[in-house]
Amino acid sequence: MRRLAITAVATFVIDQITKLAIVQGLDLINRGEIDVAPPYLVFRMAWNRGINFGLFANSADVMRWVLIAIALAISAWVLWWIRRDRPGPRAELAAGLLIGGALGNVIDRIVYGAVADFLNMSCCGFENPYAFNVADIAIFVGAIGLVLFTGSPPKPAADCFRLRREKDEVEAAMQAARGKAFIAVATMLMLAGCAGDGTPQLMNLRSGQGPDEFGILPQKPLTMPADLSSLPEPTLGGTNRTDASPFDDAIVALGGQPGAAGGIPAADSALYNHAARFGVEGGIRATLASEDLEWRRDNNGRILERLFNVNVYYKAYRQQRLDQQAELARWRAVGVKTPSAPPRKPDEE
Repeated sequence: MRRLAITAVATFVIDQITKLAIVQGLDLINRGEIDVAPPYLVFRMAWNRGINFGLFANSADVMRWVLIAIALAISAWVLWWIRRDRPGPRAELAAGLLIGGALGNVIDRIVYGAVADFLNMSCCGFENPYAFNVADIAIFVGAIGLVLFTGSPPKPAADCFRLRREKDEVEAAMQAARGKAFIAVATMLMLAGCAGDGTPQLMNLRSGQGPDEFGILPQKPLTMPADLSSLPEPTLGGTNRTDASPFDDAIVALGGQPGAAGGIPAADSALYNHAARFGVEGGIRATLASEDLEWRRDNNGRILERLFNVNVYYKAYRQQRLDQQAELARWRAVGVKTPSAPPRKPDEE
């Protein structure tokens, strides 16, 4: 048992030191991501309020205390099991790893309200969307070690009259092995805290950190003019032939104060007045952002979709999608002309 205690304490201390050094010392909590040896090793901040792979992370705060209680109960049960069966030194080491890792994540849930994950590793063209910590590694290794190093095979039969009893012992050992495997998997899921960055990425883009619309809208390729001397001299923050007043137009388009941009353009005044006929909500952008974040969390895919980083963008927003052909047909039926919208093609949805 001394071996178990030393391993558990060492695992707990190493886990907490690495979290303090990287999350706090390197300011990963604010920096978000630090490339160490990409893609093989990246420090990426992630908070997991659920169980492994971020499951149940959107549950109420009571889940935090439920998971703490489960972790303590599993740790106490493993300790009791090792004390009772005395399976050997390797099993004690495995139990120490599991208990130390579990207590490390428990401290995170108590102090931060979530497990602090910061290690991200990818290789061979596979992009791992999840982050983990030292405690998670210890829990996985410990759970597998308990499966491999506990229990003993039945002794061989001494005579033919004991074959039946030995057969029963073999079946019991097989059932015990299956039970231990189930316990190991359940333990890894409940105690480990691998997580994503906490913000649902429905598109799961692999090309960079740009906004999702860059992965949807086709971008026109850049073209080189025939004569470079015909181009005007660039002016920092100035206008160009395409955007006569880019800053003012951006302020209006993003819902800013129209007066700061010289007012609504004359060509858009009728449209603006119609859109604002029921009033203008000053905090609409913040409201939409929070509501959309909640929607993405509620429609973030099923367990396997999240586990394998599947694109669930279109499925998530299916209920809010506008059927363009049905809408065009509705307006045409009341006599509105739509010259810019072609009729539906035979094979078009």
